[in-house]
Amino acid sequence: MSKMKLYKGTIDSWYTVGVPESFNSKYGVNEGYVVHGRSVDHPQFGGGAIRTSIVMSRDGNEIETLNSRYTLGAEYGSDMNEQG
Repeated sequence: MSKMKLYKGTIDSWYTVGVPESFNSKYGVNEGYVVHGRSVDHPQFGGGAIRTSIVMSRDGNEIETLNSRYTLGAEYGSDMNEQG
């Protein structure tokens, strides 16, 4: 993870959306997705819906995008009760 990029907070209720292979080649990444979710504590925008730029790398629950770093909180659906 690059410490030079600004840390922009935690993303909860997140899920990934794949990007076309051409994006992976253009940016030299292997991840191939963006993250959609709910920003908990973005320093500029506060809470609300968020979509990251392409994920460059991931280390556990920490992601680095083209522009920023984030922590992934609870994944979408992880807080829902299981129904039988």
